[in-house]
Amino acid sequence: MADLLADRLRDLVDVCGVPNHVLEVRLHNQSPTHPWGVWRDGEPCETTLTSDYVVAYVLWELNRAVTEHRSDRVAVHAGAVEHGGRGVVLCGASYHGKSTLTAWLTVHGWGFLTDEIVSLGEPGEPLVAYSRPIGLRRGGPIEPFIDHIPEAWRPFAESEWLVPASTLGTGRLSASAEFAAFVVVRYVPGERTRLAALAPEEALMAICDQSPGLGMHRRVAFRRLASWMNEVSSYRLIVDDLADVAELMAEIVS
Repeated sequence: MADLLADRLRDLVDVCGVPNHVLEVRLHNQSPTHPWGVWRDGEPCETTLTSDYVVAYVLWELNRAVTEHRSDRVAVHAGAVEHGGRGVVLCGASYHGKSTLTAWLTVHGWGFLTDEIVSLGEPGEPLVAYSRPIGLRRGGPIEPFIDHIPEAWRPFAESEWLVPASTLGTGRLSASAEFAAFVVVRYVPGERTRLAALAPEEALMAICDQSPGLGMHRRVAFRRLASWMNEVSSYRLIVDDLADVAELMAEIVS
């Protein structure tokens, strides 16, 4: 289990300035079917985990730490990548290709920032990395770029892998980037890949839908998101075939 966690979390070094936490994973054998437990800073979080759910639970605890640690930043469920020092935040509903697009751009030379949570400070502050592994469904367009799928990359669901971004393409990990553009991703089979400009109010509605921090910090978080949407260019990306998407995305940050 230690080797499995070390392999999947190999890219995590510093997480959005979050203070260090100690996560302990213990095999306590109190249950033949749920023998694992996770403690955070000495406090029990969950003590009845199956072997195939330990990694998923550790990732959930990491997500919680990133989401909750600072009231002066707003957490957005999104991916983020960097090109030439400028960052693009990729947002979208589940199953619309956010993770696939994040991985595709990483394969094609972009710097990886995050696949899960973007932590936004005041307008003008840089995007910062949270380099957890990318969750990719089997059979998708990224699979041909993975030379070998170690058994350790298989998470609790056989239909999905957790792939460290450093193993994809050039595997370039970025520490931070200027927030240059916000893109709402929508996967539409059979459609031509294209970008369309979004008005700030449309972008604000989209980013609020993906902001768990909005419920905790309310008006402060809403104003923060509104300020950002007035500062950056926003687009909707309709995508099916990813062949031209890296070049298309490069144009909006150049």
